[in-house]
Amino acid sequence: MKIIKLTAIILTVLMITTGLTGCTDLVSKFYPVSTGEESTYGFIPETAADGEILFKDFDGNVISMPSAPEKIVSVSSIATEIICGLGASRYIIGLDDGSSRLEGAPIGATVLPYYYMSYNEIVALEPDVVFYTTEYISVLTLEALKESGVKLIRIPSTGNIETAESNIRFIASLLYREEAGNKMIDEMRHEFDKIKTAAQLVGVRKRIYIEYISDFCACGGNTLISEICDMAGFDNVFEDLEGFTSVTAAAVTEKNPEVILVAGFASASENSVRTRKSIEKVSAVRENKIYLFNINNSIRPTQSIVNAAKEIAKILGTTN
Repeated sequence: MKIIKLTAIILTVLMITTGLTGCTDLVSKFYPVSTGEESTYGFIPETAADGEILFKDFDGNVISMPSAPEKIVSVSSIATEIICGLGASRYIIGLDDGSSRLEGAPIGATVLPYYYMSYNEIVALEPDVVFYTTEYISVLTLEALKESGVKLIRIPSTGNIETAESNIRFIASLLYREEAGNKMIDEMRHEFDKIKTAAQLVGVRKRIYIEYISDFCACGGNTLISEICDMAGFDNVFEDLEGFTSVTAAAVTEKNPEVILVAGFASASENSVRTRKSIEKVSAVRENKIYLFNINNSIRPTQSIVNAAKEIAKILGTTN
């Protein structure tokens, strides 16, 4: 009952004191546009004081940890996947619904509903730390958790291969599993080197248009899929764009890609692209060089991008 009353008080205060400007402040506080990955790259314990180790997270916040966390709530499929890969899944006591379906996710952990998850449930678990990404939890819940003293750590959900390595390095460091983290990164780099070597042996690079989820939503530069395609020997025709950006049929026609990779979900199809009258003159369409790729395999900057890279390289024909 005390937890429920505390929740009600916190949320009531938040709703009263948070107008439009307040909501904007909360969003920027927990869902920052830019992060501090570059300035905190390395993520090793930096200062010892009174028996505690201080870490700096992706947003420049200093986190005090007396020891490796043994009670983790992960409302981030990225954090969950990395923690499981590091062999520490037993420490996850609560996780979001999406994370619960990942390979190696702990069966006995409390499964929390998507986005509007219960603050009471999380606090009742008494976690040492809560990992989150912006897609899975509301700012009001995050603010209530912060006010109650819960340690919150945001894990970047977009970026490139370097982001994936940073995520692994940071979480491994926080869990005192740096050796396992370094091994994971070394194995990733080894597989990437093999894909790059295979592409170099092919010797001919081709222009590729990467479509993300919906019609004419292009994958620009600094995305995992774009970087993987580059590794496999293909030049993204929209490399100059940032992230995932809407483009026009005219722009695609002008770029005239030789290959189209449809990075969609299971409902997507090569034929849906092939039959668009607006891009019938594009080389990839005329030559029927359109390939479907399940986006689920490459949306998380974790160790799983190795599997995505292998699959894309095989689809595009640069590896067996």
